[in-house]
Order: sequence, then structure tokens, then C-alpha cells
Amino acid sequence: MESLQIPVDGTWTKHVIPIPVSSRLTASQGLFHFAEGAEEGAYTIWFDDVQYVDLSSIEVGDADTVNVGWPSPTVAVGATFQINSAPNAIAWGPPVPTNGGNLTNVGFRYFTLTSSNPAVATVDADGVITGVSGGTASITATLGGLAVAGQASVTVTAPLGVPSTIAAAPTAPAADVISMFGSTYASVGVDTWSTGWSGCCNTLTDPFDIAGHPVKKYELRHFAGIQFVGANAIDASAMAFLHLDVWTPNGTEFQVRLVNAVGAGQTEATVTYNAGSTPALTTGAWISLDIPLSAFTGLAGRNALGQMLLLVPTSTTGVFYVDNVYFRK
Repeated sequence: MESLQIPVDGTWTKHVIPIPVSSRLTASQGLFHFAEGAEEGAYTIWFDDVQYVDLSSIEVGDADTVNVGWPSPTVAVGATFQINSAPNAIAWGPPVPTNGGNLTNVGFRYFTLTSSNPAVATVDADGVITGVSGGTASITATLGGLAVAGQASVTVTAPLGVPSTIAAAPTAPAADVISMFGSTYASVGVDTWSTGWSGCCNTLTDPFDIAGHPVKKYELRHFAGIQFVGANAIDASAMAFLHLDVWTPNGTEFQVRLVNAVGAGQTEATVTYNAGSTPALTTGAWISLDIPLSAFTGLAGRNALGQMLLLVPTSTTGVFYVDNVYFRK
């Protein structure tokens, strides 16, 4: 969870960050992190007396408003869906701490989540819904003794399809290719195919085996970051295309973002594939994406590519199998 817009000035000020349900905080691995959020540049800040304390109702009131960003997901039998905690917000009644006591991005571990029909869909303490059988169910929540308005209306469908064949082997000459992944060419080094800063709750199965052939399976909930910086940065100045082979059972939109010169002054650009693109994003078949690098408008250069992001629209999910990732002339 986060407490935002805490005022700072030249005097010592006591700030209180309320804990929604303190009895749930049984395995904390750190007290807090902090960041400058006003984009005003570097700050010098002093901290003192950082501690957990038990305060009376005279100093801090009770939580009186709770909002959860409930989705209406469709989940296949055996598949999962992570309810995003980013919209979750709690406001405290009087007496109110210095920044209003408002909390955002409150994790579901503080809530009690309940499925109306566990035979159709279950939900765990982290807000992960699992499809059990076909039908519908509702996920509701309480925070301590406070009921949370709304619900997640879940529809569970048949199991998702899985590719039974592999993508066609690439035919570009090896001398014209910088390969990141695939069985046809020798590949360059990649730091990670799923960074720690990837969007919440994405999963990567690597390798995913299709008839003895390894591919990468992404379950995307917003985005997964692929990083190759430093000695692994790619100079694609002489290349004309980025190639990926993609197979999805349920995706409706798929985006690829490239980032050049990662760090201060980096540039980035994104291309999008859906039912109206060329080629169209369709389900149940391998799609060959041969993306002109010129389509990444806004990318100031490609001499030091260091990140590639695979994305789906916010509040949607999609499973994507990926093979043959390479740049070519």
C-alpha cells in the first residue's frame, strides 16, 4: 500500500501512516519505502523515530471509506486472474493524520475475500481468482468489520487452448539476424525475460515445451519487461525488422514496446496488434509479426536497445506463447 502526497517542509513533523488491519501484518519484510513524487528533482530529507506504534482513537480515527476496483473477468477452467490492487483505496475518518490518512494500492492481504460459489471460482488471499468449473460467481470483500461496496462478477469458461504445433522456422540468413530467442539462430545474451519491475502478477513459463520445442509462455496482466542492458544492449542500427511469432488462445490486443538508451534520456515507442491490424491478432494460430523498426515512431535511435515490453491493455489479461524473437535486415 502507499500513502501519497505527504507534505514536507523545513520543520520536524510527525506523520502517521495508518495500517488498515494490523492483525494481518504478521510477516512484514520491511517498514516502508519512500520516493519523491512531484517530479521536482532531488530532495534532502531527514527521518527520525521510524516505528510501529499503537495509537488511540484520539490520534487516529477508523477507516470509514473503502473502494476496490472490481473487474468483471472471464476466466477459463484451470486459469487464473489477478484482481489488480492498484485502484484499492481507504480513507480515514476524524481525527485524520497529516496527509488525510488516505491509502492507495492497498494489497488484498488486508481484506477478507469471499467467493459466492467456490465450485465455480475460488479466490485466494492475494486476490487471485481460479476458474474451477463453468458458470458464474461473485467475489466480495470486507476490511476488518467494514463491508466493501461492489463485487467482481466472474464468468468461468472452458479450458484455454494450447498450441500443438510450433511456429514455422525462420528463413532469413543468419548473417542478417540478431537473435534474442529461438532454435534457428545462435542468440545474444538477455538479462531477464521477466523483470522485477514488470506489471503486477504477470507470469512467465520458461521454457514451455511444445513437442520437445521450447517457447516462452506469458500470462500478461498489463505488461512484462524483457531487459538486455550494459554488455547485452543491442545495436540494431543496421536492422530493418523486429520479428516475433505469437500464439494466443484468448488475447484481443498485443503490444510490443522498445526502449533505447535505457536511463536518463531514454526513448521508447510501441506498436499494437489487434483484430484490425495487419497482420490481425487472431486466436488459436501462430501469427508471424515481422515489425518494421520504422513503425516504432518516437524511438530516437536503436543503437543501444535495452528493453522490450510485451503489453496488453490495462484491466485485461491474455495468454501469449512467444517464439523466434530476433532483429533482421
